Order: sequence, then structure tokens, then C-alpha cells
Amino acid sequence: MTKKNSPTKDKILQSTRLLLSTHGFENTTIEDILTTAGITKGAFYHHFKNKESLCEAVLEQVIEDFNELARQLDESLSPIEQLDSFISKILYLNSAGQWVNCNLMLKLSSEPLESHLPIKEILSNFWHWYTNFYRELLIKCREQNLISKTFSLEMQIQIILSMLAGSILIKPVNNEIPNYKEIASAIIKMISN
Repeated sequence: MTKKNSPTKDKILQSTRLLLSTHGFENTTIEDILTTAGITKGAFYHHFKNKESLCEAVLEQVIEDFNELARQLDESLSPIEQLDSFISKILYLNSAGQWVNCNLMLKLSSEPLESHLPIKEILSNFWHWYTNFYRELLIKCREQNLISKTFSLEMQIQIILSMLAGSILIKPVNNEIPNYKEIASAIIKMISN
């Protein structure tokens, strides 16, 4: 049974998730967290040892969100339909403003974090899992001849990751609401040709 967080701890985690997705780790201060969450320093330190431990807790939640999306895939769909469904869901959640998880992972992954090795390791483990998730789906697609083998498997993974990252990163400067279904279809088409 999962232990339920206190409302204060949830507020800290949610505020920090938003701050990290916008400003990154190095540019988010404890003062920013206190102000955004509307809490005292004492409340912060009651729940977290430091900013690093808080970041680790946020990453744990974000990774669980990604895992939950993967678990929700309809096993009755073909691998290409599962791939399309997963990509569409990620793009939808980001475009609808329902989560900041992709922005957060991209932002943190672009920082050096050499002095924060536990955070760097968590990110590395996430990207390993995330890349392998696509690899496994693509292998199934290739085995069933659902996608082209013109590009290497690794190139197809890079196409997916690059297109998703680009779509997510450009959203804040693009005034148009992106059609996530069109983007997902374009990604599938690119790896299918």
C-alpha cells in the first residue's frame, strides 16, 4: 500500500515539479520553492533534507507517471497502434497543460549536474528505460513488418525522441495549439517509410 503524502508535502512536490520544468535544478532555489508552495523553511526541512532530496522525490513521481502511461497501453492493439497511442498520449498531456513531466526531464537532462550525481543517475536510468520502451515496441513492429527497416532501429528511436522533444520544447513559443494527433501520425509515418 502506497503511503499518502501530507498536503504540505504534496504542495512542495507539485510546486517544485513546476519550477524544475521551467527553471531547471540549478536555477531553482529553496526560496523559490518556499514562495511558490507558500510554506516556511521549517515545513520544507520537515519533509526534505535538502533541494537534492526533493528533486529526487520529484523525479521518482515523474518516472512513475511515465511508467503508468506505459502500463495503460492496450495490449489488444498492434505494436504500431500502441506506439501511436503512447506518443499521442504524451503529446496530448503536454499540449493540454496536464503535466510538465517532459519539460522537466528535458530541462534537467540538459544541465551538467556533475555535483549532483544521484540526480544524474536517476535521469540516466530514466532515459535508459524510456529508450528501451520505444526499442521494444519498435522491435515488435519490425518483426510484424509494420514499419520500414530502411532506417536502423536506433535511428527510428532517435526520430521518435527528437520529434517528441522538439514538439514539447517549441510549445511555449508556438502560439498555435499543436494537433498532437497530426504530430504522432507524422512520427509514425517517418519511421514507417
